[in-house]
Amino acid sequence: EAKNSPIFLSMAAPEIVADYSGFPAVGRITRTDPETWFKAAFGEGKLGNPDDHTFTRTSETEAKDTWQVRAIHTRTLNNCEFNQWDSSGFLEQTYLKIDGVWKFGGCRPYEELAEMVRHDHVIGV
Repeated sequence: EAKNSPIFLSMAAPEIVADYSGFPAVGRITRTDPETWFKAAFGEGKLGNPDDHTFTRTSETEAKDTWQVRAIHTRTLNNCEFNQWDSSGFLEQTYLKIDGVWKFGGCRPYEELAEMVRHDHVIGV
């Protein structure tokens, strides 16, 4: 979230491959150096623009953000049966300002978008 070029460049491989071939809005594979990729991803008018924020301040001491998430949970039972639960939805996270420092305060998953298999095949078995 920091969108910090030196940090990104220190952890990036010499070539960045952005494979959007399966995403119809783009439909191509791009290969570039990390610095060019960083400037393109976090430039003005891009989703990664440092001026864009993923949170909404709800008061002086509370902020919330919402993410679309997908979670795959797996479990191997005592009889060696392997179960999987795949679910996607939204997750709201709450941050609280305590003694002048922002801290994680909790989360609330909501509005499940899709589910493959049932959660009770993994949780509570």
